[in-house]
Amino acid sequence: MRKFMIATGAAALMAASSFGAMAFETRAVITSVDQAAGTVTIDNGATLQLPTGFDAAELNVGEQIMVDYDSDTNMINTFDVVTDGNVMEENRGDE
Repeated sequence: MRKFMIATGAAALMAASSFGAMAFETRAVITSVDQAAGTVTIDNGATLQLPTGFDAAELNVGEQIMVDYDSDTNMINTFDVVTDGNVMEENRGDE
């Protein structure tokens, strides 16, 4: 019985940990850029961390982006600048 309870507990723990971080993809408008912190705030109020090595000076308030970010850390995985409804460039930090 004890082995069954340990196995059940381990399975439950593994299942719960797989629901941790989720990536979100959203189309958003930049409402502020903090070059010193390397962050952007988007129109839903979220402040997102730019990828390492990305120059925040390249972004402008009012610019529309398609962004994929980690829901736990708010770290941007990828983002694209959107112009006239079309994705113009893909940015992945140091890659």
